[in-house]
Amino acid sequence: MASPIPQKRLTSPPFPEPQGPLNEYLSTMKFMSMIMLVRRIAWLCAVSLIQPLWADWTVAIPPAAARHSSVPRLLKLELPGADLLGHYEATGRGLKRVPVQSHPESPGTFLVQMPAHFSGSMRVKPVLRRRPLASAIQISTNDHRLEFRAGGRLLMGFQSFPGTFPRSNIKPIFRRGGYFHPLVTPSGRWVTDDFPTNHVHHHGVWFAWTNTRFDGRTPDFWNMGDGKGLVEFVELNQLDAGPLHARLRSTQRYQDLTSGAPVNVLIETWDASVVAPMQPDAPRVLDLDVQQNCASEKPLFLPEYRYGGIGIRGAGSWDGIPHARFLTSNGESDRVKAHATRAKWCAMWGRVDGRDCGIAVLAHPGNFRAPEPIRVHPSEPFLNFAPSQAGDFEIKPGATHRARYRLVVFDGAPDPASLDQAWNDYAAPGLRGVPGR
Repeated sequence: MASPIPQKRLTSPPFPEPQGPLNEYLSTMKFMSMIMLVRRIAWLCAVSLIQPLWADWTVAIPPAAARHSSVPRLLKLELPGADLLGHYEATGRGLKRVPVQSHPESPGTFLVQMPAHFSGSMRVKPVLRRRPLASAIQISTNDHRLEFRAGGRLLMGFQSFPGTFPRSNIKPIFRRGGYFHPLVTPSGRWVTDDFPTNHVHHHGVWFAWTNTRFDGRTPDFWNMGDGKGLVEFVELNQLDAGPLHARLRSTQRYQDLTSGAPVNVLIETWDASVVAPMQPDAPRVLDLDVQQNCASEKPLFLPEYRYGGIGIRGAGSWDGIPHARFLTSNGESDRVKAHATRAKWCAMWGRVDGRDCGIAVLAHPGNFRAPEPIRVHPSEPFLNFAPSQAGDFEIKPGATHRARYRLVVFDGAPDPASLDQAWNDYAAPGLRGVPGR
């Protein structure tokens, strides 16, 4: 598996009392928060001793191309000498104090959120308070689903272990965990679907491979109903919440079911950040980092195929040709023509409860075969970034297949300029802070 990312010290969210296996994990996190508080006090003492050496950093923020973007800017920062477990704030001319929090993309990376119109010099300082910054995200559980809220509003959910089927006629072979659903707009509308009747194996935001070869066999981890493959949630490796985002790390395993007994093929790690909105009506943001490694010394071969990888299943009310609309970063709005094109981002939207709303998926430029080809279904609300469209490839032992995406959930129709700016911010390297006094 990929090398572990250093733990962050963050305040513990208000968890409910333990009632099952998942909540037993959350109860453990309560105890861990006590340890983190002790470490916080030690960090404050250390900072008070060495503060004259590095009291702050100055970061130059370039102006946004879309000055009136509907999506607040999320920027990566590189702060030399900063403590990944510490608490920081940023200020600037016309910018109120905003939290700065370490980000899982790479060690030493921090994340800050600011209005689209802000540019110029920003100052980052450690928070020298007895009490750490409050968590902006609250986490609770419901039927093995982690629910992330801000200000009492549901932002999104993560299904860990399989939950209860929404209908009694779903076969047990379709039981699945390890995916995000629902993704919720600022107005409370759900833009993802789970177990849709025409594709029961679709689940909100999930990851799987379809056409594969392994050890002379052909497992299919996507079409679960065929019984040829399985993606199984294994465990939560980390769950915490801070002043800017909540972080979740989970492990899934891909099993080949074609040999008579399950055979582990891939170990998959999700590192996800649920970002707290700056305002109640601001778009919701999810950063997802998926890393896959071989579970044995045998590779997984992926022949050319039209779909496989990250899948997004849109709201049930979008089903049918006239009900879902698509737009790519290339300006293509014809869903048939958009299929098999390469794009930096793709948006899907339609009406839910009488109002337009949607989701945009921004693909990281560091992804394999970026800009990746996309799969757009001709009649259903489904899109997929599918590197296998561009030809055969394989995941080899000792190598990591990594795929990163930023998902933006919004009310109304997508604004191309805002999504272009959001992608530029996501794709840009970290802005390096200059140490102060």
